[in-house]
Amino acid sequence: MDAAEFLVTVGGALLIVLTLWFFLGGRKKAAPPVAVVYACPMHPWITSDQPAGTCSLCGMPLVRRNGKGANRP
Repeated sequence: MDAAEFLVTVGGALLIVLTLWFFLGGRKKAAPPVAVVYACPMHPWITSDQPAGTCSLCGMPLVRRNGKGANRP
């Protein structure tokens, strides 16, 4: 094997390794999006994923609720 064949072989192997690294392990995974829920302040079991909405029981506007049941503006 002469020098040209050696360089082509090493270059090809390097190209394969870099391609696999880029597609399989080169990037960090993005965090999953946080679900936003809108709920009635008086009736927290009335929820919606739409920001513009009213409670079907009392007619109050729904407010944003973040996380697992924590009421935060």
